[in-house]
Amino acid sequence: TLIFVSPSAAAVAARRRQGLIARGLTGAEADVVLLLTAGASPAEAASARGAARATVRVQIREAMGKLRCHRQSQLVAAALAL
Repeated sequence: TLIFVSPSAAAVAARRRQGLIARGLTGAEADVVLLLTAGASPAEAASARGAARATVRVQIREAMGKLRCHRQSQLVAAALAL
């Protein structure tokens, strides 16, 4: 009998976070990107992190530059591919 166990959401998020950091993102940038992949808006990500919206916008812009993305949707797709 084979039993297939899918990785938990937390394990997947941890793997993606490490992948983002390995590609040059800071921990804060990676955390914001992960919130975006979960469907949060930038304003919701700011609220969840206790950060200013402007700070999160800068983190998104920096993450996009590091991953060579031109749109936020490309950033999310790149993170989901990890």
